[in-house]
Amino acid sequence: MNEIAEIDAQLYPNPATESFNIKGVNEIEKVFVYSAEGKLMIESEYQYGNAVSVDHLNPGVYFVKMKSGSVYKTVKLIKK
Repeated sequence: MNEIAEIDAQLYPNPATESFNIKGVNEIEKVFVYSAEGKLMIESEYQYGNAVSVDHLNPGVYFVKMKSGSVYKTVKLIKK
């Protein structure tokens, strides 16, 4: 039986105004932020405990894709 790996991580604060952090696992390697239209807005190496800045993004809905090894998790982010 094959197990499906998952990333146990949450974004906070959400909604965000200037930046967000990732709570949960510390194995996140990269973070990608996409607009609701699917355009890549941010691609960043991630270090546990460091905030990801979104202050330059317009208010709206974004999708944050987190990478840990070969596993990905996508979470909706509201930018105020």
